[in-house]
Amino acid sequence: MRIKIFKIKIKRVKSEKGFTLIELVMVIVIIGIISAVAIPRFVNLSTTARLDAARAVGAALSGTIHAEHADYLINADAYDVAEVIAGTTLSGGATVTNVGNVITYVTGPDTFTWTYTANAGDTTASLAETSGF
Repeated sequence: MRIKIFKIKIKRVKSEKGFTLIELVMVIVIIGIISAVAIPRFVNLSTTARLDAARAVGAALSGTIHAEHADYLINADAYDVAEVIAGTTLSGGATVTNVGNVITYVTGPDTFTWTYTANAGDTTASLAETSGF
């Protein structure tokens, strides 16, 4: 008795190239998941960066206040908010303005302000964060 084995050949047509619908849907789902995680993180990092830049400007102004006050104590050279702003070097093209002892710094959509309190005798001048923080 002879057993016959049938070979079944499946031929692929050469024109069958590309991705299946399921593969395309999975790629779209993966891209959606990545964007749902990445976009909020990017927005949060942008906000944090602007806040940190404003705090750095405040720290630079405070450093100048301390330097001006040391000069005042040694040489009796009075100082005011205009001298503090003029004596502060800010990098990155940052600029601050002063109106009525309120120092303002604008970055992107955010505005940050500090209130300048002048020195009184041996007590140094000070800055207080007012808005935007």
